[in-house]
Amino acid sequence: MEVARLAGRDLQAVAFAHPEVAGSRGPLGFAVRQAGGLSCSWTNGEPYQLPTGFYWDSSPSNPDYVGITLDVAPEGIGSGSRGTVSPDPAASGRCLDHEPGTCFVNQLFGDLWVRFESAGLAHPDAVRAALDAAAARALDAGRVAPTWQLPAGTADLPDTCDGFLAPEELAGLFGAPAVWSSPAGGWSISAASWDAVGSWPCTVGYATGDEGAGAQLTWLPGGEWAWDAVKPAGDPVPLPDVDQQLVVSCPATFCDADLLLGRTWLRVTIGEQDGREARALAVDVATRIAANLR
Repeated sequence: MEVARLAGRDLQAVAFAHPEVAGSRGPLGFAVRQAGGLSCSWTNGEPYQLPTGFYWDSSPSNPDYVGITLDVAPEGIGSGSRGTVSPDPAASGRCLDHEPGTCFVNQLFGDLWVRFESAGLAHPDAVRAALDAAAARALDAGRVAPTWQLPAGTADLPDTCDGFLAPEELAGLFGAPAVWSSPAGGWSISAASWDAVGSWPCTVGYATGDEGAGAQLTWLPGGEWAWDAVKPAGDPVPLPDVDQQLVVSCPATFCDADLLLGRTWLRVTIGEQDGREARALAVDVATRIAANLR
């Protein structure tokens, strides 16, 4: 794929990155790889989100950001995904008319799903040809059956969001009746990979129906390998269990509390709160989850 020609400028490959999530380095950014796929990114070095952006924004808030992400995943990853896919060809997504150069396209080529995401492209009219060319190269490549398995000692995680924190615990932490929810979303390789590895995110909203609490919980079962690869930045927070690690950082208007327990990487993200410090609340939520899962 001619990255420079599409972008109209030179872009640099980014290791262990996926701009869609957490400015690229949260646990969900590694779900495609863990599910047996490949994820590659190129950017101009600008941050995906401005400091005023939110962790789960699906589009970049930084107008200076230019980037391309290419995911390739086995056809079977589509089972259990959410949303709809057009049947002929099996595809979803499009380039946005109101944001020239911004595209979200997923398409099935043979036995492989290929996902193309971009922002700031100088030549969006060339996306179709680039997607076809990337798919052709992927189809010509040899196949290696996924061999990754959950490592021994991986923590058993709850089946529901309430299993991490009960409703009364949420209410106590947020100071108001709060409830868990999971985003419905549309179909994408990213969403399908979250289902495939068992890591669909949990968000926090208020039971009163008021504006959401600006909080999210994400995780990667057995994701210690990804934690070790990126070493989440932040200030360490001591926990009673020496086998657990917790670090907290506030890269923008939100704070991340990254937790490693039972060989699984979890992240609590807290946005701006009325009358509460996001950093302290992120640590309180992560600490309570760590205690519940111990």
